[in-house]
Amino acid sequence: MINSVMSPHLERILRLESVNTNLVHLFQLPSGDSWVAYEQSAVNLQSIIPNVKETMMKETFPEADIWLYRVVVDDTLIYKYSLPLMCTLVGDDYLELSPGLSVREGMKRSDFRIPVYEL
Repeated sequence: MINSVMSPHLERILRLESVNTNLVHLFQLPSGDSWVAYEQSAVNLQSIIPNVKETMMKETFPEADIWLYRVVVDDTLIYKYSLPLMCTLVGDDYLELSPGLSVREGMKRSDFRIPVYEL
């Protein structure tokens, strides 16, 4: 049940993760240089970037009295693992990563909306 005082950010995370099986939903942190994946997205991201597990922690959302597991990936790792080739920029602070997509499977760079980052 969605709490009426729940932040829109948390509501969005819960809505996306409640039905997630194979995607990685990445949300940009306010600092602008790192992205966070919650719950199933965090697990799915570990299959692409194994050492991201070292960043696993619980994030508490006091407005809803819950916590969620999360991992953090910075822009350096995003480019090291060529994640922009698998990402769609859905909003200013939200990327959707489809790990099953690959340029080798016939997709072209132009098939992806690649976000621009400053390193």
